[in-house]
Amino acid sequence: MNIVYDRVLITAAILLCGGSLACSVALFALEQPTLIGAVLAGIFAGALELCKFAFFPVGLYLCLKSRPLSRAMGGVVVTLGCFLLFVSVAASVGFFESASVNHSNITRNNSDEYQATQKTIAFIDQQIEIINTLTRKDAETTYRQRAIDTMPKLAAL
Repeated sequence: MNIVYDRVLITAAILLCGGSLACSVALFALEQPTLIGAVLAGIFAGALELCKFAFFPVGLYLCLKSRPLSRAMGGVVVTLGCFLLFVSVAASVGFFESASVNHSNITRNNSDEYQATQKTIAFIDQQIEIINTLTRKDAETTYRQRAIDTMPKLAAL
């Protein structure tokens, strides 16, 4: 029974570490506009994650040593591991938040209401452009009063 529990725990740890690594790499890589930037950001994020996984056991090992310098170094390494854990959690949350916002934007842009609103705005913009053109032509010619009378229509739009 103990072996099954250990295997489940190890499997869960591997999945959690792998997911953390994947989220960090994906967030850093997807935010880059160029392929080389994405590759470098992915390598950097992967290296940070691997350091995070290594710093805790190494730091705890050094803390258990009897020499004061080793204990101090162990404390520094564990502190760095904690900082990297914070960065990793923030990267994972950022990745999921970014994916959620992108999905919401895509859903909104594809909705019928949004499309109808965009068409209405385009129609009103076209009317404003036409009235501006007519007003400018009237003002340039002898129809100044008609241009002045047209201005309230433009303000209403």
